[in-house]
Amino acid sequence: MTNERRQAANLNTVMQREITFNGLIDMIYEFVPAHTYALYLKERVNEDQVFVLRAIRSASGKQYLSVVGDTLPPGSILGAYLHCTQPQDLDPVSQKLGYYTTPLPVPVRTALAIPIVQDADPTGLLVVDSLEEGAFSFETKDTLSRFAPFFIQIIDKIRVSRELNQRATIFEALHEISSVLNSSLELSEVLERLAAKIRVLVSYDLCIFAHYDDKYSEMVLVHQSGAVSLAQENHSFAAMIKTAITPENSSKGPAMERRFPIEKSAVLGQMLRLWDEGQGRASPYHFPDTGDRRQEIRLFDDSIKLTQSLRSLSCWPLVAGKKFIGAFFIGSVKANAFSNDDRAFLDTLMNQVAVVMDNAILHRQVRNMAHTDGLTGLLNHRTFMEKMDEEFNRLDRAEQQHFSLLLFDIDHFKKVNDEHGHPVGDIALKAVANVIRQTARSIDFVARYGGEEFAIGMVGADTAGAQMMAERIRKTVESTVITAGKITLKKTVSIGVASYYPGCGKKEVLIAQTDQALYHAKHTGRNKVCLFSDIPGADAAVSSGG
Repeated sequence: MTNERRQAANLNTVMQREITFNGLIDMIYEFVPAHTYALYLKERVNEDQVFVLRAIRSASGKQYLSVVGDTLPPGSILGAYLHCTQPQDLDPVSQKLGYYTTPLPVPVRTALAIPIVQDADPTGLLVVDSLEEGAFSFETKDTLSRFAPFFIQIIDKIRVSRELNQRATIFEALHEISSVLNSSLELSEVLERLAAKIRVLVSYDLCIFAHYDDKYSEMVLVHQSGAVSLAQENHSFAAMIKTAITPENSSKGPAMERRFPIEKSAVLGQMLRLWDEGQGRASPYHFPDTGDRRQEIRLFDDSIKLTQSLRSLSCWPLVAGKKFIGAFFIGSVKANAFSNDDRAFLDTLMNQVAVVMDNAILHRQVRNMAHTDGLTGLLNHRTFMEKMDEEFNRLDRAEQQHFSLLLFDIDHFKKVNDEHGHPVGDIALKAVANVIRQTARSIDFVARYGGEEFAIGMVGADTAGAQMMAERIRKTVESTVITAGKITLKKTVSIGVASYYPGCGKKEVLIAQTDQALYHAKHTGRNKVCLFSDIPGADAAVSSGG
């Protein structure tokens, strides 16, 4: 069934309901003449139970009456009788009955409330009134009470019809989503299409899929959509995510995606702790109305901000087999935005999503193994050189474009291996690589160039910008304490910098210039940044491309 046909079916159900209720009230009129008949039914609106006017017949004109669909106003005297199980005589003050919007020319003299009770649960209230004193006898009350089961039958029929429609909607949605989930192994494409499908059924302002990188104990935000956006470092989060997960741009590997330590998130940190303590069990979190608790419900680290506050928030763990692989967030700027039915649907869906997401991540990891260094996760030397070729092809076609290359070498790294062994040396390499990865920009490509050497290709960066980046990395490495068991140590790096210029020619010229700057930095004191342009008597052959 298409959405249009389902909406038409739902509308037809509503119309049939109104016709049936009005027909039943017409029948009651034949047995019990009265001035006005009003039927209120209990319904759920935004997680609250309210009584809604579902049928009304009156000898008074419409200008005096509420309309079908109005909720019972707070000041109505009917509120005191909603939970009764027996017919009740009412104090007939017409403007307080609830269904009169303005006083009648002739006031109501008698009013009666007939409760509609199903399994000891108040389901509705039938109210009849008269302009005559003592209009309703004991026999009249008994007659009206006998109509209550007919209303219950109609209500049950409507409920069953709605449940069947809802199940059909969910079944069809799950079928369509299964096709989406199986359509591709590219994570970005699958999640983008999935979020769009979810939004058709569950309206949201923020949708996020996050992957848990257990290697670094970090959450990686791999998809974000919705009217509420995120920002980090004054950049568009959506743009960063798009850059991060587009395969052809995945030059920095996992670090290009927005990531943060999982313990920085109050919600995700608690979810992972409960997963670990519960031996492979985790439950979703639901906040129907965050109210004044918004600051306590910390989703990310402090650098990532929401452009609008969320009033409703739900978060599901994504679990595949016995692995905690991530989480799914959905939020709204409205309180009580997600119904129990919405959450039940997403409960079912997330079981499928977790498995598909795990497979897509595994597929990407296998694909990236050919392009990344196994120890540090950075690009390997071959892929870095391919990226350099691509960049030089672009530079040859563009005008007034900037590009800079940085080469790093860990100072006295051989001593680490000699004194502490290669396992400690590997930890030191990963620590330095992590600093470089986290400091570099999302558009840069970072590689383990070889041994203890690293490289950054800085797209669009001139010499001044490259020098600032190099200094930032140098200072951060210098202040980083590297821990390997009981061993703690600090390392420094020497950095060479060179920038592209018109007529530079091949990439080999720029690499040679950067390497010469690195050599100069290492032989003039180490732990420093050296620009090729600042080297006295720089190799003229290298500068000219000879």
